Amino acid sequence: MAKNIKSPISGHKDSFAVSHPAAPSSGQPCRCGNLPCVALTDERSDGTTTVAYGSFTAELSVKGHDGAINAPVALYDLLYYSDAVINDGSGPLNVDTTKVAYGLALETVVSGATATIKVLVLPNLA
Repeated sequence: MAKNIKSPISGHKDSFAVSHPAAPSSGQPCRCGNLPCVALTDERSDGTTTVAYGSFTAELSVKGHDGAINAPVALYDLLYYSDAVINDGSGPLNVDTTKVAYGLALETVVSGATATIKVLVLPNLA
């Protein structure tokens, strides 16, 4: 199970064929359609991954970038999931408002930097 989940999951745990990334690994941010999730397991041979979704805190990689230029991440900024940036599941969340809303930053990130911070993962932010 993912070791970067830092609060009890008040939501759900279920197995889905994840929309992105193609083959999630435990602990990585992922999405099922527009639903933000964190993989709790690696993808299985049947193409499904057990994910957490709902409201909870996880430590995730976040970059101070808005999709065009470097930009700081402030406390409580809305973070976004970008397929092109996440790509194989290892890329960071960011503050690019044109992407899928993911959660709130519970720590700051300097402009242009990438850091692992606490993120409040929230459903239905769109």
